[in-house]
Amino acid sequence: MNAASPNFQKFDSKLKKQLITAENERKDKAKRDADDERKREMEEFKASGNKASANTIMPVYERDTILECDREVNKPPESQYIALGWDEDSTTKRKHYRRFFPDELENVKEVLHIESPF
Repeated sequence: MNAASPNFQKFDSKLKKQLITAENERKDKAKRDADDERKREMEEFKASGNKASANTIMPVYERDTILECDREVNKPPESQYIALGWDEDSTTKRKHYRRFFPDELENVKEVLHIESPF
């Protein structure tokens, strides 16, 4: 071989398996952490007296006397609900929150309590 030729690393199957295993463990941990965060936020939302079983939630407003505008209060957790629409004032009702799930519904135990038939 010529001294000027580049030094390429040979394929190492053990290293590849270690990297794949480490990446799968990282993904599993991230998914568990996200699930724990969703559960914690939902428990806090339920503890505050809100109806957490609804798939659609309308926003609640209170009047801010200092700025003379309506402000939204008791927002649902962002990990459970996504805001749709926009606010002009408290009477237009163009904004609402819709529940969403980060995985396919067949894999969510809250939705489908049995093993998926698909």
